[in-house]
Amino acid sequence: MFKQLDLLTSIKLNTFNLCFYAALLPMMGILSDIIGKNKLILFSCFMMLFFSYPLYFLLNNAENIITLEILLLINVSLVATLNASLPAFLCELFPNTVRATSMAIGFGISISIAGGMAPLACLYLPLLTNNINSPAIYIMIFTVIPIYFLFTHLNNPKRFKYLPSNPQKA
Repeated sequence: MFKQLDLLTSIKLNTFNLCFYAALLPMMGILSDIIGKNKLILFSCFMMLFFSYPLYFLLNNAENIITLEILLLINVSLVATLNASLPAFLCELFPNTVRATSMAIGFGISISIAGGMAPLACLYLPLLTNNINSPAIYIMIFTVIPIYFLFTHLNNPKRFKYLPSNPQKA
């Protein structure tokens, strides 16, 4: 059911992909400054939504190491596209009086839930569903949330009406 790579090959692939990711982040940050953070986040979320399952299917059916690496690079590119513009986007979400607390709580909880459960989902979803590509559904679920947020709440001018603009006067 599960394909196995030897340890050395896995480490080489992972190291190369992490280096590619690190090199891609500044380029995607520049791209987000050019076309806009919201557009880049939406683009990457839609790409992850529509291509996660096909990408998992192709990864699990890759016949050689070159095909596997190309598919992994595509996945890393999607993640880098999202992660390059996310910190600046989150900073702009909150007024500066509550920015650090809001980001720490909101980002920390969401990463703990989504990221903390990811290894469990990747391990048990294929066993429960008897479908090796089922972790892609986990990714797809967590890309629908920011898409919904960006389309419904982001352009609402009253979104911070309840926050004090100057905490000393409040």
